[in-house]
Amino acid sequence: MTVGAASVYEAWVMALRAWARDPRHSLEGLPPLAVDSFPPDTYQRLLAHFHNAQAAVMERADEQCTRDVSRATSEHEMAQALLELRRAYARRLQLVRHPALPVELRSPMEHGVAEDIRRSQESLEREAASATVDVATRERQLRLVRSVRLTVLLDAEYPLEQLLDPAGSGGASVVEPDRIRSGTPEYPPATGSARRRRVVLE
Repeated sequence: MTVGAASVYEAWVMALRAWARDPRHSLEGLPPLAVDSFPPDTYQRLLAHFHNAQAAVMERADEQCTRDVSRATSEHEMAQALLELRRAYARRLQLVRHPALPVELRSPMEHGVAEDIRRSQESLEREAASATVDVATRERQLRLVRSVRLTVLLDAEYPLEQLLDPAGSGGASVVEPDRIRSGTPEYPPATGSARRRRVVLE
């Protein structure tokens, strides 16, 4: 790896470490990469940094979602907790879709994030469907999980950048107003431990 390539590699690693600490960190201005920018072993190390950064962000997001859901006393509060989890996945998509990445790197990483999103949505629905609450509450929770679904991020026309706007202008539009209203029945507190891509709804 040349000195120039080393500088490019360092720029990406530093950016990924900063992103891992705060996924709102700007990734603008990163040097473009090509399939031959680094030797294969260097690319493997870079991919490890991508993986570690995403894992760190999702661990915090899962913990926060589990905590917020456990404290939710209304559908609105639960929807907001799920929306924050959606934002974390949106940040991951934003990362792996970075225009400076070669398609050979970008495509498999985006596929991996998409699979994580689908698995997480399936897990949320299973948890809602099996929650130890009365039938009516369980059905409301399942409808809620589906109305604030994570997989909407994979829709071709979904406004990803709008959702991630610092002002949060895209937040209200992703929750269906006919399902999330003020004055909805209260939920008993949910409990459960945080797990990777698993939020316990009870």
